[in-house]
Amino acid sequence: MGGILDALATSPALQDGDLSRFHGQAVRVAPTRGAIVLRDRSGQQLVNTLIPFGTPLPVTTAPEVLAADECVFRTVSTCISDVYVGTSDPQPYVLLDAPVVLSDRAGVTFALNVALRARHLATMLDGHRLPPGWAVSILDRQDRIVARSPDHERFVGSLANAALRQQATANEGIVRGVNIAGVPVSGAYVRLPAWGWRVAIGVPEAVLDAPLRRSVLSFGAVGLLAVAASVAAALLYGRRLARPIRMLARAAAEVGAAPALGPTAIRELDEVAASLAAGEERLLLAQEAGRIGTWELDPRTGEAVVSVPQAHLYGLPAEAAPHGLSRDVWLALIHPADRARVAATVRDAVASGTAYEDEFRILRADTGEERWVRARGRWSARRRRLVGVNIDFTEAKAAEAALAASEAEFRATFENSVVGKAQVDPTTLRFVRVNRCFCEILGYDEEELLAGMTFLDVTHPEDRSANETGFREAMAERLPYEVEKRYLRKDGGVRWVIVSVALLPCAPGRPARTVAAVQDITARRWAEERQALLAREVDHRAKNALAVVQAAIRLTPKDDAAAFAQAVEGRISALARAQTLLAERHWGGAPLSTLIERELAGFVGAGDDVALTRAQIEGPPLLIAAEAAQPLAMVLHELATNATKYGALSAPGGLVSVAWMPDPAEGSLLLEWVETGGPPVPGPPRRRGFGSRVLEATLHQLGGHIALEWRPEGLACRVRAPLGRTVAERHSGQSPATAIRVH
Repeated sequence: MGGILDALATSPALQDGDLSRFHGQAVRVAPTRGAIVLRDRSGQQLVNTLIPFGTPLPVTTAPEVLAADECVFRTVSTCISDVYVGTSDPQPYVLLDAPVVLSDRAGVTFALNVALRARHLATMLDGHRLPPGWAVSILDRQDRIVARSPDHERFVGSLANAALRQQATANEGIVRGVNIAGVPVSGAYVRLPAWGWRVAIGVPEAVLDAPLRRSVLSFGAVGLLAVAASVAAALLYGRRLARPIRMLARAAAEVGAAPALGPTAIRELDEVAASLAAGEERLLLAQEAGRIGTWELDPRTGEAVVSVPQAHLYGLPAEAAPHGLSRDVWLALIHPADRARVAATVRDAVASGTAYEDEFRILRADTGEERWVRARGRWSARRRRLVGVNIDFTEAKAAEAALAASEAEFRATFENSVVGKAQVDPTTLRFVRVNRCFCEILGYDEEELLAGMTFLDVTHPEDRSANETGFREAMAERLPYEVEKRYLRKDGGVRWVIVSVALLPCAPGRPARTVAAVQDITARRWAEERQALLAREVDHRAKNALAVVQAAIRLTPKDDAAAFAQAVEGRISALARAQTLLAERHWGGAPLSTLIERELAGFVGAGDDVALTRAQIEGPPLLIAAEAAQPLAMVLHELATNATKYGALSAPGGLVSVAWMPDPAEGSLLLEWVETGGPPVPGPPRRRGFGSRVLEATLHQLGGHIALEWRPEGLACRVRAPLGRTVAERHSGQSPATAIRVH
């Protein structure tokens, strides 16, 4: 039975922790009148072939069993117990106890034993058919009866008689005394080697007379020899049984390497062999399919046991398994650049007894092709070997490199893009990755955005609801999503953006992510709004200009065609100059000083050789609103036309002074026109002229009015108009006073 225990102790099911499968294997090889039991160091039974798997099992308390377990855990070798009463089955038992060492743990993990009922040994003794009155017993190391014939059930577990106990140390001898039944006997005993047990035979003295005593004792010796012969026969049977068991153990240890086990005439072993062969075939097919090879290295000798798939992985024929890929051959097939490191890693794993893991390149023996191999192994303290697997992961390595390159390319594109990029968790809406450009758009640091902020936190309140709804609907259908919306910067500013979102593909079990491209279109948006405003303004100004032209034509006297044409042309020119000035400034208004200069420039032309100052303007910088520029240009044109015909600009020494000042108290703009040095003015005209009507009608458009004072030295005119309708803002681009001089 020792061979069976050794094979079971190395069962792959036990090594894998599959106790259910191991229970089935143990049931098939358990003796008919015995049980196979697996216990841990606490005595807790884990497997018992007498009890269906899954049934709660007891803790063994029998001292004899625990002593055998202690021997196993201490010596890491097979031990035999004295007779004891079973825990699950309260019958006298003896057991053979073997150590179980798992490859991933140090020392003995479990005790595995086969328990034989003492009745089984008694049956063997009964088969010798001793004469009436004779008795034969098997004694354990404590001199307790393990089996007896006859009356086994009566005396099993009892101590041997005093005469035998007194000679407990000798290996053999002849004794006289009273047996445990109280009958005077003469007998002999012999100790069984290795076990420490004794076999004793006794003959009642009543059946012996003096002349026959010697011959009887001789016959007793013959009986002991017969018993010893039975024990020897059992040992021979055990050897016969052990051979196929050892072959099974070898087949389990060297998958794909051990020779096939033929019929043994032992049904249970043949079933185990068939099961092992089927499992071996499945394992080999799985290894070939997965490009996985198994190996077992003896670091002392450098010899290795390898599977056929391991040999194929290195480009060697199947015949190289199990012993044709030694450590030296293996190292020779490793890429020269990796060889020294790989050898050192193996040495370190063996020296430390820790797990072995490595990745390296090999050059196949048949083609020289470079392949990537991942190696993993564990140190087996019981076998004193490094046991593991090799996995060809060349394709996975190439895919990994391609993925790394793709990720690096994506990272470079993502981080260095001139467009804002952001990755968002579609469930929580939180940012999980942002680039520098995105941070610049929002004015936040990367750490701030990744500290739990969502894209709704930086979206304008008026855009949030529609943005969230559209985003979630698109992501639920795994569709791209694009939106034009406003972001709120950290400093409170508003940025217009176009956001294009796509759902990234992800591996199973990994959280989904979206990637968004964010383009800042604030400048474009402002330009579009300004263009729309300008278009509306141009339309409005064109209508106003046409209305002014229409009024100028209507108010101009028509009795003199030449004068009519000249007057209309001058007024339209004034409107055109104001239009040009507004266009130059994108219809954002016109500086009042520039407007006055351009209107007077057409009237103060070349004259005397001596340079004379003909016009002077003075006032603070003011930007005239676009809608007030043309009416004021018409007013200035009419005043300059009148001065050229009748006033200061009609005489060589005349001077026109124009001054202005905003009056916040009254909310109005005051502009004064004063002429000096012209012909004397006798007084106001006798009738209201055409120019006066144009001035009044034009200022009426601005809600203003004009006051004319006819002084002897020249005309003085005061214009007042509301600030809100005439002034856009104070303008700092002009000097506070400007003079126009002509030569």
